[in-house]
This record gives sequence, structure tokens and C-alpha cells, in this order.
Amino acid sequence: MDQKNTMEDAVGFISKQLDLAPEKILPNQELKSLGMDSFRIIELVLFLERRTGLSFPDHAYTPENLKSLDSIVTCFMNLNR
Repeated sequence: MDQKNTMEDAVGFISKQLDLAPEKILPNQELKSLGMDSFRIIELVLFLERRTGLSFPDHAYTPENLKSLDSIVTCFMNLNR
């Protein structure tokens, strides 16, 4: 799975969770500004793990890595190269 597909999957997940149009979800926007709480952010990471078969290690759960969709997907993909 590549970064583009992972990003599209993540946008789809957030869109369904928050009942938002996908075009309203910007990659660099803070997830909390969309209305995502920490529980939903963790659900997103777990969804991406299941979807890709890759893992997001415990040490990567930092505020900076979980700030935006772009930061999550970039960290996720970089950790699994």
C-alpha cells in the first residue's frame, strides 16, 4: 500500500466517523479542529494498521505524529519502509 492510497483510506474513515464530506478534510489540518478526540485518532491508527497490515509502534504515539492526517500517514509509512 502506498502513501496516496493510505491517505485516501484515512480520509474515508474520518469522513464516515465525523459525517463530513471528504473534500472538507485537509491532510495538514489538525485532527482536533475537525472534531476528532484522542479516542477517534487511535481508532484511525488501528484502522490503518488493519487496512495495511503494517504497524504503528508504541514509541510513535506522540502528539506531533498524531497531530494531522498528513503527520499520521507520513509517520506510518516511514516507520514501515
